[in-house]
Amino acid sequence: ILPQIRPPQRNVKVLPGDIPVYPVTFAFDRPYKFTEIKVVAVDDEKTNKYPHAVWHMISDSNSVPTKALLYGTKLRGMKPKVPRADPDQLEPGVSYKLYLTAGKAVGEVKFQTHEIVKPSTQ
Repeated sequence: ILPQIRPPQRNVKVLPGDIPVYPVTFAFDRPYKFTEIKVVAVDDEKTNKYPHAVWHMISDSNSVPTKALLYGTKLRGMKPKVPRADPDQLEPGVSYKLYLTAGKAVGEVKFQTHEIVKPSTQ
């Protein structure tokens, strides 16, 4: 699992009070049919037996083989574990852990993102 910070392709939607962060993509060695995708904050995981998932998707039927994904995007064949739940905005400088399950294959990786830096206009 290779997490990558990418420049945004278009304007990033941010709620008032949130800080815009660079999008995070995850690349895999081959396509996987994911049955569960979950992201939690590492600090929350250390202090809580049941940490809050900032993004949690499960397969509702037959997920599409995926070789890369973008945090928070909808994937065909998957739905939020909590009905109609949207992924939380990631925070800059916070360590997160991505957990993946694809049948018997499981994986995890730590990652973090950074605040979007706007180019200077000088």
